[in-house]
Amino acid sequence: MAEDLAGRRFYPTQVRRPAWATGLSFRPTLRGFSVQNLTVKSISPEFSLDKIPERTRVNLMRSKTFPRLPPALDSREYMRQIEAEYPTDGREIVGWMQLSAADNAILDARCEEYNRLGSQLVSTSNDPYIPGTVIEDINLRSEKGSAVSTRGYGIADTPRGSFRVGAGGKGDGIFRDLLAWGSAPWVGSSQWTGNLLKWKSLANTPITSAVGFPSTSGLSAPQHVVLQSTRPALRVAVEQGFTVNAAQRVMLTWRDPSDFTRVLGQDWVDLPAGTSQLSYNVISFPYVPPVVYHMQPPDQVQTRMDYLTTSP
Repeated sequence: MAEDLAGRRFYPTQVRRPAWATGLSFRPTLRGFSVQNLTVKSISPEFSLDKIPERTRVNLMRSKTFPRLPPALDSREYMRQIEAEYPTDGREIVGWMQLSAADNAILDARCEEYNRLGSQLVSTSNDPYIPGTVIEDINLRSEKGSAVSTRGYGIADTPRGSFRVGAGGKGDGIFRDLLAWGSAPWVGSSQWTGNLLKWKSLANTPITSAVGFPSTSGLSAPQHVVLQSTRPALRVAVEQGFTVNAAQRVMLTWRDPSDFTRVLGQDWVDLPAGTSQLSYNVISFPYVPPVVYHMQPPDQVQTRMDYLTTSP
């Protein structure tokens, strides 16, 4: 739901918690939160976006903006086709537009996958200088690429404050009640490409549909979901499937659902190339609370989450 903040409409990130995870018993569960026994099991060394594990109901989606483009995880996979279909002419179509089109196609497809989970992720890609890169209540500051290059980063403004987006890099916007991300893969003297993601409503486990981690020119974005058990329990077993094109180390962060800046735990796991399963246990008292699960792959890789389930 939107809020009025200093005369500006603000749409915070929504977290849905089960009825049993509220009230006076909830805060103590966060203090006792602990993650144990992270293990990774290789299922297959093959990397194929056309195949999905048996536990995954549906695969990656196409972009609605560019439906003729096949499912992919990195916008660089689309550049050759976009350059052929929309060649530059030096006037109406220039190079940054092709880059932005490829980024938009990747971001749009990832939003479609995330939103079919009953949640809402929104995105945009454009030149922040002109015409501007804006998504609801978040915008990349309009300034020339030369200013961004000199400083080393662009600035994304939100109702909760600003965050940096590296020139030729990326940045997270993590605030008490707002989750966002931005990247700036290409920066010229005047124009530059700016991408934004905003999690409006977080998906809840169980997740049995494939969800990709968007990569804009090799810059990998995170994913955020609510990790929760099906009922109150002192111990919860988590199983998560991944398909990746290369061996990688993924950063996992578990956050307070009432204040995203508060980290309850953090760890790193090494995933082999191909399909694998990550398993671990979560414990707490008087029950394991629902938490915001922040997953961040490294850059220059392709990563798909195949499923994420809990027991109970």
